[in-house]
Amino acid sequence: LLTAQADIWSLGITALELYKGFPPYAHCEPMEAIIRTCQGDPPSFDTYSPSARVPSWYFRNWVKMVLKKNPDSRPSIDAVLHHHFLSAMTDEEGRGLLRHFVAGIPDLDAMEPEAKETAEEGAAETTAVRWRFE
Repeated sequence: LLTAQADIWSLGITALELYKGFPPYAHCEPMEAIIRTCQGDPPSFDTYSPSARVPSWYFRNWVKMVLKKNPDSRPSIDAVLHHHFLSAMTDEEGRGLLRHFVAGIPDLDAMEPEAKETAEEGAAETTAVRWRFE
């Protein structure tokens, strides 16, 4: 089921991937990555091998906040945006781009059932990607 809570999770995974350069469990076969994600702790910076590059405490805390396994435990988009990691941005252009991006995300919970099905079908068509991290 596609909800805003799934988008919050995806945002955290994407943040990890952008910071580290590859997704969590990229060294695993796709099915193993899914099993680790479903049965283990949520991915975090500790999922990756140690490196000389250390993320800030605020970034680590933000990622931990959004990567909650239970969707009901994940923060709202307002809480995500008001976390110190993002709210402390001084670059107005960057903050404006972020606000513009978030404003463009459709609220599937508020859509009529027919429109929601169309949005979900469109998302399903664009997510059929085969992992290959070699």
